[in-house]
Amino acid sequence: MYFFSPPPILKAASTPWIYWNIKTPLKKIYLTFDDGPHPQTTQQILDILQDFESKATFFCKGENVNTYYPLLEKILDRGHACGNHTYSHISGWSTKTKNYLADIEKCASLVESNLFRPPFGKMSIHQMFALPKQ
Repeated sequence: MYFFSPPPILKAASTPWIYWNIKTPLKKIYLTFDDGPHPQTTQQILDILQDFESKATFFCKGENVNTYYPLLEKILDRGHACGNHTYSHISGWSTKTKNYLADIEKCASLVESNLFRPPFGKMSIHQMFALPKQ
C-alpha cells in the first residue's frame, strides 16, 4: 500500500511502524478511497464493490464521518477496512505539528483504525515521527 512517494532519504529515516509498501508474492490490487464517506459516492462505490465481491479500504475524513455516520457503519458492515484521513483534511505542510496531531486524534475518536493516510500525501518529518505508534 502506498501512502505517497517519499524521497529515499525520508524512507531511510522512517521507523518500522510506518509502511511505504507491503511486499507480497501474491498478485493483488488494493483499492483505497479517500475523503468519504459521502452520500453522492460512497453508496455507489459500496454497490460496485459488492457486485464484484471485492473489498477496499476507505480513508475517512472525520468531518464526513460526523455528518454521514450511517455510511461509515455500512462500510464496516460490508467488511471493508477504514483508516484515518484527519478530521478536517488539512495539509501537514501548512499546519503546526501540534494542530495536525490534534486533527488526527479528533478523527481517531470517530474512526477506530491503526491506518493513517495524510491528506495530499503531505506531512512533515516531525509529524511523521510524532504519529501515535500502533
